[in-house]
This record gives sequence, structure tokens and C-alpha cells, in this order.
Amino acid sequence: MTSAFRVLGALGAAALASVACYAPVEVRQASRALSVSQAGGDAVQVEALDFAFGLSATTHRAGRIDFVVRNAGEVSHELVVVPFERGEYGTFLGEVDDVDPGQSKALRIDLPPGKYRLVCLQLSHLPDAPPESHLYLGMETGFEVTS
Repeated sequence: MTSAFRVLGALGAAALASVACYAPVEVRQASRALSVSQAGGDAVQVEALDFAFGLSATTHRAGRIDFVVRNAGEVSHELVVVPFERGEYGTFLGEVDDVDPGQSKALRIDLPPGKYRLVCLQLSHLPDAPPESHLYLGMETGFEVTS
């Protein structure tokens, strides 16, 4: 089971405060992991930091999109792609999980036009605090797919 689904299983619906069953888009093709060397030249480069994402682009044309995630932080991170409309998260569409510090991984996903959020749902074990997902620590960013 992937880490995003483990987190949701452990935290239930509380993992994302505004998760709803609303899914504004349909994915034409399932996402899949690929090696970093297989990513296309127009891949969106994602730098995962503790606790933020840096993107080489915040928009992309509809269709096949490759994301290359490099963990520049000190703890493990992941990238989860979810639709985001009217202030609500939709259904998970794809993810790159367990990207350890210094490691890079890639994801290929076919997305129609719409607004999305890239989030990290890894759990943080901060001293003297209950485990929280990195999302709660601000690790999310917007991404738009255009026609």
C-alpha cells in the first residue's frame, strides 16, 4: 500500500481537512512511476524541501505530464496529485512516494485541463507533538493544466 493511502487509512478523513468526494476531472489514463531518465524534456521539476515544494513550472498543457521529484530536504517526502476545485480536494490521481533525502523519482500522468494541488502526506514525528502529515505543515502547492 502506498504511503498516501497508509496515511489516509491511519488518519481517516482528517488527513485532508476539506477532502470531499467531489472529483471535477476524469483521468484519461492511470498514472505510473517511471525512472528519472525516462522523463520527457518538458518534465516539471519538483524540489521537495522541509516543508514546501518548488516547481520549475506551475502550469502545463493538458495531456501527458511528467513530474521529476528531487528531495532536497532532510526527511522523506512524497508528491500526491489531486484535483482542487471550489476549495475542495478531489480524488487522488497519482503519486510518487517515499522519496528519501537526496533521492529523485518520477511520475507520468495524463491530466485534462483543471486546477490541481501537489501535496505531501508523509507523516512528521515532531518532538512533543502528535504525528501530522506534511500537508498540515504547509507542504502543498497549486498546479494548473491548460487546454
